Amino acid sequence: MLVPTYNRAAFLEGTLGSIFDQTIDVHEVLLVDDGSTDDTRNIVQDLLATHPAWRDRLRYVWQEHAGKSVALNLGLQLATGNWIAFNDSDDRWLPEKLELQFEALAAYQDAEACFTDARYVNNAAMQETVFAETLLERTSPFGIRWNIPDLHCRMWPGVFMQTLLVSRGVMQRCGGFDTAMRMAMDTDFSFRLGLITPMCYVNLPLVEVDRTVTRAVGLMTEYPLYSLERLHAHEYMMTKWLAITSASHPHLSRPLRATLSHTQSALANHYLKRGDLTTARAILRRAVRRNPRPSLLAKYLWSLFAGQSLRQEIIRRENADPVLSSHRAADADIQQMIDAAHDAPMTQGVR
Repeated sequence: MLVPTYNRAAFLEGTLGSIFDQTIDVHEVLLVDDGSTDDTRNIVQDLLATHPAWRDRLRYVWQEHAGKSVALNLGLQLATGNWIAFNDSDDRWLPEKLELQFEALAAYQDAEACFTDARYVNNAAMQETVFAETLLERTSPFGIRWNIPDLHCRMWPGVFMQTLLVSRGVMQRCGGFDTAMRMAMDTDFSFRLGLITPMCYVNLPLVEVDRTVTRAVGLMTEYPLYSLERLHAHEYMMTKWLAITSASHPHLSRPLRATLSHTQSALANHYLKRGDLTTARAILRRAVRRNPRPSLLAKYLWSLFAGQSLRQEIIRRENADPVLSSHRAADADIQQMIDAAHDAPMTQGVR
């Protein structure tokens, strides 16, 4: 059981308590502290004094601050169990989570990984469970998904790291977490995992994911959806996925190229708004080379011959419709601007 943490001392008792309160025994919990600057180390010592039953099973490991992927990989190196589960240090499991996952794995023996539904807490605006949010029909208590990578190409398939239970063998074949990624490493991991094994699921919200609006610490707070940093991470991830699937899963190339080009178009918008035409043009040039769709080519040509006009039009349209920037973050209806056909917006979530 791996729990990476960074400056979340206040949440640790609830998270660790939910793990140790499982209806089946958890024999090992590796709490990997990614160089926290709060009182995490002392809080852990206090928790061990308060909960003596945790002492033989909780291992606290500290590293210099290097990011969540590095912390997770360190935990994987140290883990000894045949099955590995994950939780973020601010989220909680329901008591029967692991027990029900092992039941699902027994029912679907082709699967070497299992995920569950989850629900958001501490945010009144987020009432749907994760499975309901993905709009993927799941009517039975247990089920199996053979097409996780395909789902990643057109939507988020609803696989939170906090819900995953993975066999040690398939974990080793998957290759751990990409240390070049400071965010979205969980999305990248579940995609690569799905290339190796089908995943079964438990159709119950067995994890509580904290989405407190006023949170000051966390990747979602530091790097919001559709932020420049997340779009760069998404471009890197799509490029990587294209490379690793080109031979083994060629049917994924077209949707991955489409998603990548929309991401690059959204990236170009960020730089155009900043007045950095050189970077915007370079990004658009990469996008056109990979996926020369008409709207993208038109946008690239507009940036070459009337870059300031394009910048002003993007700013004008986003000011008129603020939702456009975040929910239709690709072309800003660029084709409509030049009286041509409108391309579909980006649907791949940047998690």
